Amino acid sequence: MSEFNIINGIIQDPGKFEGSPEWAPYYWDLVMNGEGEDIYDALEDYDDDSEDKSELHHTEFTVDSEESDKFGLECGSIVCVSQDDNGFVSGWILD
Repeated sequence: MSEFNIINGIIQDPGKFEGSPEWAPYYWDLVMNGEGEDIYDALEDYDDDSEDKSELHHTEFTVDSEESDKFGLECGSIVCVSQDDNGFVSGWILD
């Protein structure tokens, strides 16, 4: 995490993680390694029945004790990460 300028837990540096929580790059790296549970949204506006009618919305992780210690997240909470169409990564915690 030393590669980022972090203020109040939010990444300040320009780039794909700007404005994201400090833990977002860690979980995004896990996504890039095929980890986490992918959550899909159903899409309503497809005309062709043969097309896939879902779209990746985000990927979820359950915070373990090591991650809790590292980032100050509540153990057992669910964190989500996603990438928008412009390549920016965002992260949030499910309530």
